[in-house]
Amino acid sequence: MNANLNFTLVNFQDHSAYATFWIERTEGTDWQEWRQLYVTDLSVDGRVTGKAHCCFGYEDWAKGLRTSGAVDWYDKWPEINFTLDGLTWYSGHSDGDGGTGQSIRKWSAEEGWESMNSLDYGFEECLPVLLAFDHLAMLVEAVAAKEPPKQS
Repeated sequence: MNANLNFTLVNFQDHSAYATFWIERTEGTDWQEWRQLYVTDLSVDGRVTGKAHCCFGYEDWAKGLRTSGAVDWYDKWPEINFTLDGLTWYSGHSDGDGGTGQSIRKWSAEEGWESMNSLDYGFEECLPVLLAFDHLAMLVEAVAAKEPPKQS
């Protein structure tokens, strides 16, 4: 992985909104939470080198975006995808607190998400990806729409 974490956001498109969540096993259990959903280019030294997006994958604005296609309980949470070099994509899921879930996966842009595999949780491979996720989250937090104030 290109470990250059000095990337910035370019052409940021904010799609933040309230999302409805549910627990399938518990009838009538649903709630709404504010989610920072977006699509953006990533730039290093003024040159666009990659992309990032956070979506559920079924929104109209997200239809053409590259997502992992994974089907499991995480699909109820937005998926965070990014590539710094346009070749290797990384995917994680928001755990509800702005972080990534337990699963981080990578796949080749050429082979598509069918080539996906879980990231080796060895320190050398995982740390740069986690640092990139953290950097991305910090940049998005600074520019994405904030939850509107509660109505009394």
